[in-house]
Amino acid sequence: MENSSNLSLKYKDEADRAFGAAGMTVAVVVCNADELIVAVDLDADDPADIMELTDDYYLAGSRAKSVSAAWKQTLSAFRATVVMAAGNILARHLVGQEVPVSPSIRDLVREAVADDGLRECQLEPDEADEIFSSTYSYLHRVFSNRGVGQITSDFADMLRRERRLTHADILQAMRPLAGL
Repeated sequence: MENSSNLSLKYKDEADRAFGAAGMTVAVVVCNADELIVAVDLDADDPADIMELTDDYYLAGSRAKSVSAAWKQTLSAFRATVVMAAGNILARHLVGQEVPVSPSIRDLVREAVADDGLRECQLEPDEADEIFSSTYSYLHRVFSNRGVGQITSDFADMLRRERRLTHADILQAMRPLAGL
């Protein structure tokens, strides 16, 4: 059994970081939210800034929007966050390390998602958990596919070489996903 005090979601090294970034990118693309991505920057100072996203991801509240529309956009951004979190951890483990995600690591991500869901969208834990569970299950199947694994690995290698990839670069690199 793992010691939960020793568990961390931090990147082990640059290769792990590249697989995390690749996983987030693949997950966003397969979940049809690639319009949110501006670029991916492996050299971002803060790991939270690896994914450069459009203002639509960050700016839900606007005086020109109804409360309902603003909440829907906030919920959509939360769902995108869950997609990126699940894609990150699944790619790092299933593709990068070729090991299953431990229940302890999965639970760490689940807890972070629940906290974010409460803070950002006022979701009850069971509501956030349903979004996490369905997203995680779907993306687990995606990253278990050998073809997706190869595309993820190729993208991680490309990112390590190029350091920063724009939206156009990402779409070009993700084209093989359409054939799977």
